[in-house]
Formats: sequence, structure tokens, C-alpha cells
Amino acid sequence: MQSCRHLLYTLADVTVDPSITVITPFFETGNVFERTHLSLLGQSFQQWEWIIVNDASSDALSIAILASIRDADPRIRVVDQPERCGPSAARNLAAKMARAPHLFFLDSDDLIEPTTLEKLLWCLESHPEWAMCKGYTHAFEGQSYISTAGFEDAWLFLDRNPVTLTALVRREVFVAVGGFDATMRNGLEDWDLWLRFASHGYWGHTVPEVLDWYRRRPSHADRWSLWTNSGINRVRRELMRKYSHLFRRGPIYIPEHPFEMDKSLCEDIPLFNDLVPERRVLLLLPSTRTLSVVDPELLILDSPLTVVVLGSSEPSAPSPWPFSKSEFFTLAHFLHLDRYLCFLLYLMRSRKFDRVVIWDCSLTLKLVPLLMWYNPRVSFEKYDSRGTQLLSQTEIGESLQNHNLVKTLASQAVIDCAEQLLLQHPAKTIRCGAPNLQRLGVFGVWLFLLKERLLAWGRWLWEILGGVKGRDK
Repeated sequence: MQSCRHLLYTLADVTVDPSITVITPFFETGNVFERTHLSLLGQSFQQWEWIIVNDASSDALSIAILASIRDADPRIRVVDQPERCGPSAARNLAAKMARAPHLFFLDSDDLIEPTTLEKLLWCLESHPEWAMCKGYTHAFEGQSYISTAGFEDAWLFLDRNPVTLTALVRREVFVAVGGFDATMRNGLEDWDLWLRFASHGYWGHTVPEVLDWYRRRPSHADRWSLWTNSGINRVRRELMRKYSHLFRRGPIYIPEHPFEMDKSLCEDIPLFNDLVPERRVLLLLPSTRTLSVVDPELLILDSPLTVVVLGSSEPSAPSPWPFSKSEFFTLAHFLHLDRYLCFLLYLMRSRKFDRVVIWDCSLTLKLVPLLMWYNPRVSFEKYDSRGTQLLSQTEIGESLQNHNLVKTLASQAVIDCAEQLLLQHPAKTIRCGAPNLQRLGVFGVWLFLLKERLLAWGRWLWEILGGVKGRDK
């Protein structure tokens, strides 16, 4: 996990209204809570409030931990429940107190990557058709794996809960569906929530990056009684009863809306996450392929680096990445194309860069007039395998004298990105369920569930046979 100490993010005005309410139920978590606390403080998006609901913790360590943060930051509120009501009721209480239009669920022992809140917020900002979003999950401690399951695997939600709760949801949608089922106090309440969203016609998207770290025990059944095979089967039967129409027709995935370039969008810059100025450098690249030829010695960096990748995102970045103080934004992972220009101008306003380094190619150079127009005092340089060279307004030509031309060039850059992405990545579609199954209705659902049960039994049998063979050696 990238350390939250690598970069410094400080909100210019901590009294500004939050854009995200982070919700955390707390019950005798212990010292691991400090890492959760630090992972939130280290977020690149700082315009949040954090509501921690103390679910009647009584041990001295929990009381001391919560006391240490009660007055440490005006954005943090600790709410004490007189008796234990369970995490579902705790989250519902926090949601009622939330001031932000978005809710982010963060359990008290889990961690998030430094750019998690920013990417998820922009995912929903640029996709009004989706009600929630999350990233891939890296499990650690008791078990170690990376889960790439997500909302695109919509059919899996009929069989089991394939994702963690570490997600961003629209508050108005959460309220509309009735929040969590507060009677579910022994686990799997998030599975119920996802199907509750689906039953009301809402769905979401998964950002194809690891954004949360899920602390695993060897078995969760010691704390959550439903985390057993019999418990999961019992919950599945109850969900089939509650959301019977989903199990009759199958899930419906809501696709991304089509790209239509509107030049006026580049002026619609959100006024949030205004950070205290720090020395920072923006590196603008056409694709991840160019990362392999970026030479840190030629860039001459003495400040934290923000890397923005406009186009394709093949996994070709060098390992390890030579810049320790850096943040990455691969736009195609979380942002709709019609908000590319808006996001770039937002990033310039939020970070207040000293230098902007542009990879020397047609795609990125088309964006320079727009960035210069809104940021005339920033130093702009072009970069290639030979090094950096200062870009002057004279070199950009007459485009800076004509705002319409500036927007036209920038819009053409986005269109170029769209053509590149369409060639390399098909449209986002539902996974784990063939369209033929959907047409079969309830019979298709039962075929899918049977297939998943057979696969689960096969994995269970393989583990048993593997254990027997290991003992025979």
C-alpha cells in the first residue's frame, strides 16, 4: 500500500461543507484503528467529514483511542451509542447525521489507498447513471489475495456477496432504499444492501484498481455468526424471499452512458478540495506505455509528482516506479470521457502546480492551450526521451488568443482519447451471466446458481484432496 506520508494534503478551509461523509461503526477495534485513521487523513481528497459511531465500546483502550481524536479535527465527530445496536444501525444513524451528498463506508480496521475518495467521487460525478462505486480489494493479515470482483459481476450477487462494503454511495439513493436492514447484526448486511439497491433499479461500477485493503481473519465466524456455509445459505434463502423479482429475472447491469463531447463542459469546474499550496509537478502522459521510458533524472524533480494518464492503460509501468512521492490518475479507470477536461482543470485548481510537464505528442500538446489559458503563471514544459524543454506562449501560437479555438483543440484531444480507448477496450458490460440466461428468466437464474454451487463444491473437494495428498507425503 502506498504510504499516506508520501504526499501532504491540507484543506485550505476545514470549515467548508463536506462533499463526502465517511461512516465508521466502532466496537472495541483496538490499536489497528490508528492505521485506518491515518489512511483517511492521508487522502488526496480532503473535503470530507468523518462520523464514527461508538457502538457501546466499554474497554479502556477503545475509550482512550476515541478520546484522542474527538477534538483533534473539526471534520471528525464521535457519536456514542448507550447500548450496542450492531453495525447496520450504527451506519444508518451516521447517514441520518451526514451533511454530504455522498456516503463512504469504512470499517474501523480497514485501510484505503491515498486517492480512493477522489477517484470514487469523480466516478459518480461523471456517471449520473450509477448509484455507487468501489475499487478492487486487497485482503491482508489473516488471508492475502486481490479480489477483482465488482458490480460488473452482477449475477454473482445472487449467489453470494462478492465485494466488500468499502464503497461510495449517493446519500439520496441510500435514503430512498431505506438504508441497511438494522435487524441483520451478525454479518452479510452489505449483501442485503446491494440487492436492495438492485431491487429499486440502482446499480454501480467498479474502478479497476486496488482502492481498499480488507483486514481478514483466518475465519470471520468468530465475530460474525453468519460467516459460515450454513449461515450464508440461510441468508441466501432469506434474500431470495425478500427480492424474489431479482431471482425471477436476473440482475440488470446499468451501462455507462455514451460519449458526447460538449465543449462547454470544460468550463464546469467543481469548486471543491481546495488544498493549501505546496510545490507540486503535473506529468501528463498519453498512455501507460510511456511510463516505461520516463527517466527520473531527465525530469529533474524536487517536488511531489502527479501523473495523469489520458489514454490506454496497459500494465507496462516500470516496477518499482522510480518516484516515491507520486500519485496516479489513469482517467479511463474512473472518469467518463465527457469530464476529462473538467477533471484536468479541477486538478490544476486543487493542487496549484508549479510545473506542468507534457509528453511531447499530438494528443497531449492539444491540451496545453487550455491549461495555459486557465493557468497563465504556471511553467509548462514538454518532455521526451531526451529531456524537458520549456514551452512558451509564443510556441503555442495564435490559439491562446482565441478561447473557442482553445476549447476546440482540447475537445479534439478528448475525441482522440475516445477513439484510442474504443479500439482497445470494449464498452463496459455485465459479466458472469450470458444474455441467454437473462432471456430464460427464472430458469436462467437457477441454472446460474446451480453452476456456482457446483463450482463451489468442486473447489471444496479440491482443497480436501489437496490436504489429503499433503498428509500422505
